[in-house]
Amino acid sequence: RAIVKKVISTILAIELTVSLNPLSTNNRNVLANTNAYSGTVGENITWDYDENTQTLSFDGEGKLDYSSQISQFSKPIKTIKIGKDINYISVSNFEDNETIQQYIVEDGNEVYCTKDGVIYDKNEEKIIKYPSGVDNSQFKVPETVKEIGKYAFSSSKKLQNIILNKSINNIE
Repeated sequence: RAIVKKVISTILAIELTVSLNPLSTNNRNVLANTNAYSGTVGENITWDYDENTQTLSFDGEGKLDYSSQISQFSKPIKTIKIGKDINYISVSNFEDNETIQQYIVEDGNEVYCTKDGVIYDKNEEKIIKYPSGVDNSQFKVPETVKEIGKYAFSSSKKLQNIILNKSINNIE
């Protein structure tokens, strides 16, 4: 009887630990033998992580709102891919990640684009997010940019100099 109690206690402890983990199997699917993880953010956005390429991809339609599941993701991320139908990105999802080397926005996105791994609005007039894992110590803001978004350069610890252009009229 003591052995049965120990087994039941162990099973309950394991279940409690798994259910409290924000990336537990309730919130992500481990795909057998692919080293990948996937889940959802909100109602219409899906995400997929490929451990081999360290790429986190978002697809679907609508807003990529803040998600503690994404912001607390513990795997190293080198690349973030944003689908063509995502029309809002909460950069808070990536604010504390210091390993991101590039963002890629899928062609056809009507709100965002990327150039040299940096996310801009479609007209390249606003910097949305600079990849914080880039080894560059200096970044020259392109001449087209008029605005720098809130948290655009957060966690970019290696970046020491940002050269602004004369067209900048707003820094959030």
